[in-house]
Amino acid sequence: GGDNVARAALSALVGKWRFEREIVDRLTSSVQTVRGEIVYNKRGPALEDLRYREDGLFELPNGATFEVFREYDYAVKDDALEIYFVENGERAHLFLSLKFTERENGNCWLATSDHLCVKDLYEGTFRIAFDGMGAREVSMTYRVKGPKKDYESITRLSPIL
Repeated sequence: GGDNVARAALSALVGKWRFEREIVDRLTSSVQTVRGEIVYNKRGPALEDLRYREDGLFELPNGATFEVFREYDYAVKDDALEIYFVENGERAHLFLSLKFTERENGNCWLATSDHLCVKDLYEGTFRIAFDGMGAREVSMTYRVKGPKKDYESITRLSPIL
């Protein structure tokens, strides 16, 4: 069931990935991009949780760029893949609890979760295409709607072999 998919996903994520993110602002129609590298590292001997570290170059519509990084913790709880914020190197509160419910064409699985942050609703979709024990493609989509926000962030990961 979903429990096994969440564990398989955690295992398949370990390693280095190249990523590209598009942030589409629905209010202004502007598109911003982030490109870089993501590393998923095991945090202990057992495969129970991973630290996600992203280093990228953020490109504004005017061509200006600046370096960005962020960290999350990924863990399996029951049948969900949970993503936690990391603040000052320590695990903080839960961001999304992704449940794998849908399977598309063979080895592709979808997980979804919502997160309400004050007045902003984050709808997360995590998609993984398994390839044996690994994954050949991962994507994360966040749709964010609120009084002053309306955007979609799409991140595509491909493994660095």
